[in-house]
Amino acid sequence: MSSQHPRLLTGTATGRDSLLARYSRDMHRDMQQAALHRKTETAGETALMEVEVATKAKSDFIARMSHELRTPLNAIMGFAHILSHTHKADQRTQEYTGYIKEAAEHLLDTVNRMLDLSKIQAGSLVLARDSFHVEEIVPSAIQAVEEQARQRGIEIVTELAGDLGPIEGDAARIKQMLVNLLSNAVKFSHEGGLVRIGADMESEQLALSVADNGIGMTPSQVQAAVSPFGHGYAVSRRGHEGIGLGLAFCAAVIHLHRGRLDIRSTPGEGTVVTAHLPTKLTAHHGKQPPE
Repeated sequence: MSSQHPRLLTGTATGRDSLLARYSRDMHRDMQQAALHRKTETAGETALMEVEVATKAKSDFIARMSHELRTPLNAIMGFAHILSHTHKADQRTQEYTGYIKEAAEHLLDTVNRMLDLSKIQAGSLVLARDSFHVEEIVPSAIQAVEEQARQRGIEIVTELAGDLGPIEGDAARIKQMLVNLLSNAVKFSHEGGLVRIGADMESEQLALSVADNGIGMTPSQVQAAVSPFGHGYAVSRRGHEGIGLGLAFCAAVIHLHRGRLDIRSTPGEGTVVTAHLPTKLTAHHGKQPPE
């Protein structure tokens, strides 16, 4: 009887050793996993910080570049205006200074859009709180593109509902958004085409639309078009110039107003872009960058 006890005790000790070894292995594995998790978290935090630093550097660079470009561009436009109105300016001089002023204005507009888009992405752009009627901004938006439309024989018609009422938002940026939409519609329409501007109230939101019967886009081109510096249209095939800010700027402005941008497009048939904008701004509008 007594001769069996050592074997029982020995077996028990071996079992305890086995349990301790297994526990040690599990603990070692858990420690390795915890260390790997901490390392992954640290790498993720480092990557996020690097992205934030790069975004801030990009915004700072665009802001400085915009300032450096604005000053000479304003001087160019000013002197072009003076030259075109001097009593000694002949017809050719007036024509050339007109080209200079137009080119400088186009470049200044591009710089301003880049700066605004950078501010929107950084979450630092605060919207103005204007109360206005959309009928007030449509004529000046049309005027901004009417020469471009006239040269290509494109007609621009308005179809505005009669009971729109006032809306609250950043009137200057909503007007610029409309100019961008009109410019795209004219640029990518066929010669002799038709561009329609529509406005109506839908579910207590303003639905402002621009429609054309131009070259249209595929779904993948639409997705690219709303990305900064993306070209949804077949730019290289059509030979159109641009840096791909138009629709991206529009999408960002609508996002800040807590609105929605809808794009319906069919290749070879045309595009309808509709901005759905709330009639009232809330306190948090203009504080967050687009996702």
